[in-house]
Amino acid sequence: MDALLKIVAALSGINATRRSDALREYAIVTVCGFLAGIAGIAAAGFGLSSLWLAVLPRFGETGAALIIAGTLAALCLVFAAAAVTVVRRRRQPPVRYEADAVSALTAASHLFFENKTSLLLAALIAGVTVGSGGGKAARPTNGD
Repeated sequence: MDALLKIVAALSGINATRRSDALREYAIVTVCGFLAGIAGIAAAGFGLSSLWLAVLPRFGETGAALIIAGTLAALCLVFAAAAVTVVRRRRQPPVRYEADAVSALTAASHLFFENKTSLLLAALIAGVTVGSGGGKAARPTNGD
């Protein structure tokens, strides 16, 4: 088993002297999943080719191609349904936070005292910007 772990660690680029148990398990799962995916693709290919050979004499080339296409479409629907099921199962309702007035005011005061200089500078700039209108109030004109 240790030889397999060394091979997996070498394939995944993990330094054998500093790996943890969780990282080793992750590497094993990754490599085994990759190999399982390759085997699954090969199995699907051989299965479809044997289906082609089985239906070719009876339905001809066009019929066999349509049957293969239908089989692939059915597989696509099965995998899509499985993916939707997994995604919906993992969804959790959102966490709702309810704060009372005291905690909200405490948080606001902490925010103000931590950023007092920035807030005062922003207020100064806003005041200068508003006051730079030259004393003229912005009034809508009636076209006169």
